[in-house]
Amino acid sequence: MICAIVVNKGGGKRQMIKLIATDMDGTFLDNKKQFDKSFIDLFFEMKEQGVLFVAASGNQYARLYQKFLPMSEDMYFIADGGSYIMKVQIH
Repeated sequence: MICAIVVNKGGGKRQMIKLIATDMDGTFLDNKKQFDKSFIDLFFEMKEQGVLFVAASGNQYARLYQKFLPMSEDMYFIADGGSYIMKVQIH
């Protein structure tokens, strides 16, 4: 499932997507457990527009983090079947 949070600012017709969350296995990843590499450019375009991306999976956080390099430090993760929620913060 892919979920998007949409905000309607000022009551106008223009709606802004603020967050996109997706399940990994069987939704976002292909049968080889990989995402389409064209997503990397799309991810950084969404980031520039202020759209947050959340990868959700039953897998462990470390596995998800490695799968999404080089984007991992700029996204959110829901891992271990929802029991672990993480936003990487590098200082």
